[in-house]
Amino acid sequence: GDSLFAMGCGRKFEGSFQQMFDSLSRLNSLPDDTTIYCAHEYTLSNGKFALSVEPDNGDLQERQRQVVAARERGEWTVPTTMAVERRTNPFLRWHSPSIRKSLGLDAATSDLEVFKATRIAKDNF
Repeated sequence: GDSLFAMGCGRKFEGSFQQMFDSLSRLNSLPDDTTIYCAHEYTLSNGKFALSVEPDNGDLQERQRQVVAARERGEWTVPTTMAVERRTNPFLRWHSPSIRKSLGLDAATSDLEVFKATRIAKDNF
């Protein structure tokens, strides 16, 4: 299904957050040079959400500038790579202190709970 998008992930329509987290964890273990071909051009809106939960991420700020420019030129922003997604996709960055702080979670919160809170926040964005 729709597991991983550029700076995003699919919605939870069925299954559990644990299953989604496990799927994304497996994808997150792929080599940096793995090319990700997602089927939808959601990068611009995903970047807006990503910046809302991790505004101090310099890699994310730069990527969003590139995405805005590409879309203004009518260009696609996909495919992407795992290296880029690891630096800019909040659904792969459950370890980020900035994301945890934005979501009101502390360092003791499990990675699964951070992922779940991030997905719920995106649903309500």
